[in-house]
Amino acid sequence: MTVQFGAVGTGTFSLNDIKTESMTAGEGSDDADLVQFWNPATSGYEMYYLYSGPDAEDGWYNAETDESFDTDYPAGLPVGTAFWYIARGSDYGTGTTSGEVESADDVTITITKGNYNLVASAYPTVLKLNSLVCTGLTAGEGSDDADLIQFWNPATSGYEMYYLYSGPDAEDGWYNAESDESFDTDYPAGKPAGTAFWYIARGSDYGTIKFVK
Repeated sequence: MTVQFGAVGTGTFSLNDIKTESMTAGEGSDDADLVQFWNPATSGYEMYYLYSGPDAEDGWYNAETDESFDTDYPAGLPVGTAFWYIARGSDYGTGTTSGEVESADDVTITITKGNYNLVASAYPTVLKLNSLVCTGLTAGEGSDDADLIQFWNPATSGYEMYYLYSGPDAEDGWYNAESDESFDTDYPAGKPAGTAFWYIARGSDYGTIKFVK
């Protein structure tokens, strides 16, 4: 998921700005809800846990250093920064965010090729893959040689995958790797705002994805 409302005048957010309801806090990362940020340059995660206890103020803390999120990121992270949320227990929780929408007309994300990238839009609008402005990315006639996007479904613990098609048999764009249906056929109204996804980029250089307001 991602946060798409930033603090007024900054365009950034803090995990501690999320109002958590029915989420699980604890005194350490073994028994509390977790947030993981993926770094494609290192192929590693930075993890925070939701703390509540006698030793510090309630909030999100680094699972390795025990520093507060706000100590690690005093200016916050840009809206649209994607992350995993790992929820303990067997029920549901909610998080509420508030603030202002990104003011820039577009936001460009650099894609590290040859690796997984965790991506989300900075804007609180539905996600339509075929509206993305992509440069330097790899299209092909099938999922074996084209860039891929994977959407995670926590209800099924499975992925839905799309590949970037270019060829003689159909219009260029994103197609379902299992059914070969266009993304627009599968989701004519788009994916819900805040949907994050893996972007798997072929090759060894860089590309970009531009989200337009």
